Amino acid sequence: MELFYKFANSIRRIYWFVVRPNTIGVKCLVECDGEYLLIQTSYSGRYWTLPGGGVKKNEKPREAAKREVKEELGIGIETIQELGFYDSTAEYKKDTIYLFRAKTVSKDFKKNYEVRATQWFAKDKLPDQISRAIKEIIPSVRTRDLYMRLEDAPVQEKPEIFLEYCNECISQKSEGILRAEGVAYKITGCIFIKELNDIPEIGTVIDFASEMEIPREAHGGSGLGVSEKWTQEGAAVYKEKQYQELLVLIEKVRGKYLGSVEK
Repeated sequence: MELFYKFANSIRRIYWFVVRPNTIGVKCLVECDGEYLLIQTSYSGRYWTLPGGGVKKNEKPREAAKREVKEELGIGIETIQELGFYDSTAEYKKDTIYLFRAKTVSKDFKKNYEVRATQWFAKDKLPDQISRAIKEIIPSVRTRDLYMRLEDAPVQEKPEIFLEYCNECISQKSEGILRAEGVAYKITGCIFIKELNDIPEIGTVIDFASEMEIPREAHGGSGLGVSEKWTQEGAAVYKEKQYQELLVLIEKVRGKYLGSVEK
């Protein structure tokens, strides 16, 4: 059966190479007791990936994710959370892949014939060979979990968790997952947590992050000299300068609430 699926997948890849179709797919991260359920399919080699597949005609991605988890693992999902999407041309098709997260109360599963191996992994002990879907979804899960902690934590604990949240965003920029504006966007989201905005130093960080964009005059207006003509490269330099200023503000918050500035 595994050989059959490898052969069938090879035929599909040839078709995708010739036609280059636009497709929509889903991947779902299944979680239970702090562990993630990863799979190896009959055609994915040794790489661990997430349950998922193509979205059928007139089917919503959310329903497709539930269906794929049920078909591949025998797990019925009631509550599911969308985490975003990414575009891929890895298999020659123009594929938009929607990412979801679901929690289950039981670690029982029953894999179907497409799934060669299935295993629960601790969040901090994922295997080395993982698919792009996992690399895309895990950072989103980490920042979302920290954001939820920020919302629910007592006021006195919020500054430290906010710094942890900022550190995660900064780390994702270092890893190439986020750009400067991506870090700013995530920090700006904290504007909806009123208690944070009431803390002057943190409110300043959030306000600065919300204003991290190219100013109107930068688009060829009065703010720049002739020798500083705004280009894509110039925009990148400007954003990086703003990002460094944001880091300085975050360090000031760290110095106040943690007692020292970490390098």
